[in-house]
Amino acid sequence: MKYVFTRDNVLKEMANLSTDKTGIDHGTIYISSEEGNHGPRIKFYRGKPSKTNPSASITISKTPEVVEDAIGLKTSEIKDVFEFVKINKKRLLYMWYHGAEMIDDTWEIHKKSLKKIQG
Repeated sequence: MKYVFTRDNVLKEMANLSTDKTGIDHGTIYISSEEGNHGPRIKFYRGKPSKTNPSASITISKTPEVVEDAIGLKTSEIKDVFEFVKINKKRLLYMWYHGAEMIDDTWEIHKKSLKKIQG
């Protein structure tokens, strides 16, 4: 029997980036390859992410926007997350659009190439 990959069953690459990887001391950035029926975005969690913890979704663009906010983002969090997205926009977009095609080593190389904010 031949297995057919569809948008719903293909493995997704993702990473949870802690303070030492982002420079953001308020929480964790979740990055992934393309998900859902929306444009490129990252999620921000206070503390550690989980399916049950609320988060905020921020667009990956030249001018990031908060598109969903279930945590009541503070001004300092918005500033830091927007800065992280801006300085890593090209890398984050590549990971979003091509992450499902990358093998583990390539995903890790891209993840390690992300720049921390200067906090």
